Amino acid sequence: MKSTQDDLSNLDLSAPAMGSLNPSSPGLASFSLAGAPTSELEEGVEAVLEEQRYVRRWAWLSIPAWLVSMLVHIAALLFMAAYHIPGVGDAISGMIMTASPTEDAPEALEEFAMESPQAVEAEQDPSEVIPSSTPVLNTAISEVSVDVKLESMVAPAMANLSLPSMSDSLSSALLSSGATSVTKSLGSRGKVAKRELLERYGGNEDTEKAVAAALKFLAQHQLADGSWSFVHSLACKGQCTDVGKVTAANAGATGLVLMSFLGAGQNHIDGEYKEVVGKGLAYLIKSMRVTGKAGPSWYANGQATKSGAMYTHGIASIAMCEAYGMTKDPQLKQAAQLSLDFISVAQSPTGGWHYAAGAPTADTSVVGWQLMALKSGSMSGLAFPTKTLVNARRYLDSVQSEDGTIYGYSKKGDRKGIANAMTACGILCRMYMGMPKDSPELDKVAQAFIAKGPIPSDIYFNYYGTQVMKQIGGPRWEQWNQKMLKFILPTQEKSGHMAGSWMEGKGTHSGESGGRLYVTAMSTMILEVYYRYMPLYGEQTEEEAFKL
Repeated sequence: MKSTQDDLSNLDLSAPAMGSLNPSSPGLASFSLAGAPTSELEEGVEAVLEEQRYVRRWAWLSIPAWLVSMLVHIAALLFMAAYHIPGVGDAISGMIMTASPTEDAPEALEEFAMESPQAVEAEQDPSEVIPSSTPVLNTAISEVSVDVKLESMVAPAMANLSLPSMSDSLSSALLSSGATSVTKSLGSRGKVAKRELLERYGGNEDTEKAVAAALKFLAQHQLADGSWSFVHSLACKGQCTDVGKVTAANAGATGLVLMSFLGAGQNHIDGEYKEVVGKGLAYLIKSMRVTGKAGPSWYANGQATKSGAMYTHGIASIAMCEAYGMTKDPQLKQAAQLSLDFISVAQSPTGGWHYAAGAPTADTSVVGWQLMALKSGSMSGLAFPTKTLVNARRYLDSVQSEDGTIYGYSKKGDRKGIANAMTACGILCRMYMGMPKDSPELDKVAQAFIAKGPIPSDIYFNYYGTQVMKQIGGPRWEQWNQKMLKFILPTQEKSGHMAGSWMEGKGTHSGESGGRLYVTAMSTMILEVYYRYMPLYGEQTEEEAFKL
């Protein structure tokens, strides 16, 4: 940026101010001083004017640049301080809104539609930090959808929260994001990279055919508004069996299905299903709701808080962050960043997350989705407060046992029936937060996972366990992959209306709740593991690790 002094040096100071001292004006020409001739008077006046011009020019150019900069910054700080004083900020916002042209007034959020998107290379501005404070969360849910476009929601939502210092937030560059990390972490989903990674990590033509069939099934069960429902038979008028029991979490179902498309490299700009993905993303953006002072989120759009609305928000956040990271489409940036803002604000005092935002307790299962959303956001160039990770690590410490090889549901050793899934979830979170590959606990976990699974009746454990074993790599991954393929490929429906889908988790809690749509999306992402994310160990640099 040019200094103020440099800008001033380009000013034209040769003309007298306001043009009021023009020696050629009639009044000045007829003026005489102590009998001096008019011509001499003109020469004298011109000399005085020239001296004044020289003094003014010297005065401007002699001002130190640091002084000008200091005055500008002081004025900015005073304005920002006044803006955040109760009452004053509202008044300023009101004046800004009043000054906006009426013809540019935003339409209802429900009218949001994806315009012709273009992939761009814009990076996150490090000055665009997000709130680090965690105010008391008002969980009162707005029953009325927001009637403005997403762009106009940012300032009001952020104005309700205090801004942190730059040192209190990790920018994307410090967390493993930026263009380089996006290319390495999400760029693996491109056609050329997919072929190479499939061959390297044990995928094949059969796994890709299974993914293609699954995506076709999922696309056929998209609802007219662009969403998906766990009660997926709504889209096919009852032709499917094994529908889910969760009836009010379309944003969560949509996020999960979009993750399946995005994992295969399909987005709203490029791919066979770009219209399907575009409609899904548009649905997510227009379905964001404001919850109290916490800003827009999918929390209020999820099922009742007792049933896990934070699941909905975390899953939808992953999809939005990945879509933005893969395309850098500016239409997605604000929704993605706002989703991370809400995750930080909704964190439990324990450091984790539970079904309800700001709940006094936490649940390792919900924690996994929120941390994966933060990971996706960091890979995509977005930011969040450092203390969010610090608190999450504190929660994981509180639920681990057996030297960090077993994780409980909400405390050490609880919920034996889902201990495998919780351990896989907890370990994956630890790996993304910097656990070394040669950690003794990883070695012990790998042995235990191979002995136990994959488990055909536990899709949740298989989803997280597959990611853990893929990141561990080597002979143990090859052993896990072979066992996993032996049960997952044969259990996919091969014909009829439900061709391409799965329901191998029937009888489990997650399978019953989410139904065939949920199991199909999770199984699809298991088969995309070869290229969905780049390996944490080996290919990525130390600076790209998601850790503190």
